[in-house]
Amino acid sequence: MQATSKRQILYYYYYYYYYYYYYYYYYYYYYYYNYYYYYYYYLYYYYYYYYYYYYYYYYYYYYYYYYYYYYLYYYYYYYNYFYY
Repeated sequence: MQATSKRQILYYYYYYYYYYYYYYYYYYYYYYYNYYYYYYYYLYYYYYYYYYYYYYYYYYYYYYYYYYYYYLYYYYYYYNYFYY
């Protein structure tokens, strides 16, 4: 009985540590999987807003110069109209 009890104790310790390391590595890879998931997730939105503001300012200056030359032409025309 004593040998059987020792064998059973070793048996339970073996499976205890087996499942312990199993769940340890499970949560380990689960943690790093989520880490890189959110890392690329925020990286994606970072570049998304980066290009968003890039094109925003691009069109902003585009319309700025557009109206700038528009009014320049307007005053040039207005000036020549009264000049002649």
